[in-house]
Amino acid sequence: MAVLQQDRLAEGLVIIAVLAAAVGVRADACRLGLWADPARTAVCVTVAPGELFTWEAFAAPAAGQGLAYATFRLRIPPTVTLVGRPRLTAAASELIATPFADGTLEWNVIVTGCPADWTHVFSQDARVAGPDPAVLEIVAGNSLVRDCRFVLEGIEVAAVVRVNDPGCPVGAPGPCWGTLKSRFR
Repeated sequence: MAVLQQDRLAEGLVIIAVLAAAVGVRADACRLGLWADPARTAVCVTVAPGELFTWEAFAAPAAGQGLAYATFRLRIPPTVTLVGRPRLTAAASELIATPFADGTLEWNVIVTGCPADWTHVFSQDARVAGPDPAVLEIVAGNSLVRDCRFVLEGIEVAAVVRVNDPGCPVGAPGPCWGTLKSRFR
């Protein structure tokens, strides 16, 4: 069974706000993120070799806009194997997947209803091959969001999923630095 590390949002909000100001995160930026749970509270998962875990993909438009489309360029490490197809949520109507020669995957998701906040767009099962740490990443320079005005926007990566990473041990008190850092890359 996969074990998730829960971020303690109440304890980390002040830290996040200070770091956001320090690193220049724009409040009006479009964001994409990967989490280890549908509540967006865990970015770390610990699994035994051969065990399944599920990761979740979310997208958010810039402030005052609606979300129409999101392009996730994903870097999945070779020690992680995707299992089955992504499961779209009710907010997503279609997913188009394209593998690239550099080993990245591009998943384009059409979103319905022009939501104006974080939107859970799909879930994906994966299997880890061994105990080594791995990171499921969003390649920011190749990932985009299209708002409901059909304007294409660059994104900021809000979170990535870290698998078997000793840098964020299960049960750590509040979010670790790696968790915060991954939100502002």
